[in-house]
Amino acid sequence: MWRYFLLLILAVGYISIEARTSSEAIYRQLCNITNDAVAILRLNGKRSALREAIYGRYGRALFNDNGIVTIPARCGDAPSGRGVLCNYFKGGRQGDGCLAESLLGTLMCVCAPGARDDKKLCGTEPWEFDGAWWGGFGSNKERDSLFKDVWKKVISKCLVGNKHHSSTLEKLKSLEQTLKAIRGTLRSRAWGGTNYFYLGQSAVTSCGGGIHDGEGICVAYRGGSGETKDSVNIPWITEIEKATNELIEIVPKQPIESQAEADSPSAEKEADLPIPAEGNEQLNENESLKRGNPTEKFVTQTVSAEYEPQFNKSKRIPKLAKPEEKGNPHKYNIIDIPHLATNPDEDGSILICKKWLLLSILFN
Repeated sequence: MWRYFLLLILAVGYISIEARTSSEAIYRQLCNITNDAVAILRLNGKRSALREAIYGRYGRALFNDNGIVTIPARCGDAPSGRGVLCNYFKGGRQGDGCLAESLLGTLMCVCAPGARDDKKLCGTEPWEFDGAWWGGFGSNKERDSLFKDVWKKVISKCLVGNKHHSSTLEKLKSLEQTLKAIRGTLRSRAWGGTNYFYLGQSAVTSCGGGIHDGEGICVAYRGGSGETKDSVNIPWITEIEKATNELIEIVPKQPIESQAEADSPSAEKEADLPIPAEGNEQLNENESLKRGNPTEKFVTQTVSAEYEPQFNKSKRIPKLAKPEEKGNPHKYNIIDIPHLATNPDEDGSILICKKWLLLSILFN
């Protein structure tokens, strides 16, 4: 008896872990798609269809760059609830799926906590968010406050560019593969003679975020007769796939980050960086020699010329060239050789004055 009870506990625990792992994997895929798609949009800003696929479009749910989302009444304001915004039913009610049709809206649907708080969402515990969202619960003000919190703690992390200097073409190839992978995670379920495809928590048939059986956190898309996960129309995936396929044929093979860096306002400021501290210290030491004799003045000018900073335009940072790389014939100046006499009275001779006659008289 206890053995079966223990097996039941283990089975339930395994299912819970598997569901959590699946949800986290979907979040990582969506996050990678967001990162790549926004980077590509930055270089191809005129593609309005790509921007709408990421941020949404006017008249529907539309995000701005700061995470503020505008949801018109036709999309289903509270108390219509979460299910109306996160279920995309083509041919259904006009307001269905306003969030589900964009990439950022999809992230909001699969990451915002619902009535149940027993599962980690998109790398964050449910209790860390400012509230919850399900069914027709709460007001627009409460929902908007939660959306801001989800943007800050989850979605904004997907908009931070990575440090891997891949080319634009590599970004597009990566995006193409991730889009195929996200389609592969779709779950289909036939209901009333129609196929529905779900992205999010497993074993969920309603994306209202409630507590009843079958309710959960997800986005749903209604497919046509005979459609599969590879052919069902998911608006944001369809548009990003289209843009990706077009750009793969025309983009140059150059680092996407370096081009974006060159166009950024901060890059222009970095181009005017002052001479590094080490260079300043070297020049200050050379300035102190200018008050010496002509030989020392010559050495000062030589060293100063050698340490003149050279700006690397691509890196936007000053680069000091090493003296031996300049090809200067005066590699070793006179002050660098300690055994040579430098007293002007000795006329540069390495011999000391002949004082032996005077010394011999004194000692005799």
